[in-house]
Amino acid sequence: MKEGVSLNSLSKQFGLYKSTLYYYYKKLNGKKFKEPQFTPSSSEVEGEIVGIFAGDGSQFYESKKCHYEVNVHFGGHNYNYALEVKKLFEGFFNKEFRLSPETLGRYRLRTLSKKIYHYFHHYMEFQSQVKHSTVHLKNLNFPLHFKIGFLTP
Repeated sequence: MKEGVSLNSLSKQFGLYKSTLYYYYKKLNGKKFKEPQFTPSSSEVEGEIVGIFAGDGSQFYESKKCHYEVNVHFGGHNYNYALEVKKLFEGFFNKEFRLSPETLGRYRLRTLSKKIYHYFHHYMEFQSQVKHSTVHLKNLNFPLHFKIGFLTP
């Protein structure tokens, strides 16, 4: 592994499953996946992030693969805004977000993260299946600069 031989060829050569090789790769080289690093502080930037998610975001949990997916959806005419939001989210969460085209000229900003998935529940309550009609802030006692960020696009 240290010499750069592919896991497929090592699997065939030694008759081991790739999952076993991944286990030892992680032991030798450490974990490749890095958790996002951020701290909720009720700042204006956080208000803006929560406001964007409240308006155009969605979440999905896939129990079979244990994936926590966070999405923000944009119309086709908002591509430049989608790029700005991507920079904002990546800067705050310290995690890469993928911006991909969807059907009918729409765009979706997406990441897989359990920590970010639960982050939005720190500020809001909603039911994922009907978020559009159930979303609301947990309380109205947030600082003024958070509320301004929440309302400002």
